[in-house]
Amino acid sequence: MKSKVFIIFFLLCCLSCKTTFENFNKKSDRKKQEFVRENLNEFGGSDLWNFIYQLQKENVDLSIYNDLFKEKLEKVEFAFDFYVLSDLLSQNTENNAYLTKTINDKIELWDSGNWSEKMWKLISDNGFTISKPNYYSVRDGNKTYKFSEFMTDKINNSQLGRNPLLTVDFDVVFYEKGKLSQTVDTLRIKQIDYIRISESIKLFGNRGKDGMIKILTK
Repeated sequence: MKSKVFIIFFLLCCLSCKTTFENFNKKSDRKKQEFVRENLNEFGGSDLWNFIYQLQKENVDLSIYNDLFKEKLEKVEFAFDFYVLSDLLSQNTENNAYLTKTINDKIELWDSGNWSEKMWKLISDNGFTISKPNYYSVRDGNKTYKFSEFMTDKINNSQLGRNPLLTVDFDVVFYEKGKLSQTVDTLRIKQIDYIRISESIKLFGNRGKDGMIKILTK
């Protein structure tokens, strides 16, 4: 059911983007560039991905928008947008030094959810040198976590307490107080994200006094 909904959503996005591109090749060069710049500035998420895809289908020279892609990359707020733009910029090796710095600077933005794996694969494919936390290792985009080191790091930095709320694949998981590690150690972890104490208390009141851990499994 979910796959059908995704396919329908994807087709609708493609149809919308196709409509946007009607008469594109009839425009003057100046009008084409204005059209591209306006839409690149406006779009995000799947709309951004589909727009770039259509530009590539139309054989548009994207290198002339290199500065605009960089400017947008530095302002994006979502990991998906960051991945799409990083992937695009990585196709030009002249952007390698810029991407290395920006990816390092924005690790808290993109190193989350399902897009973390894709970003680490992009990093590996391009040989970027990225400083990562010491509580996981990465090979071919796949993470291996050391959960005890993760907890030590977050507790020492006052980001989590010893008994945070826990969700696994978006479902709440209850565990006996003091036995978080025993619960988590049974999981095949793909990604760990967290909500720090200051934000968790705002969301969950006293229940969130130790923060929240969100785990995705393989």
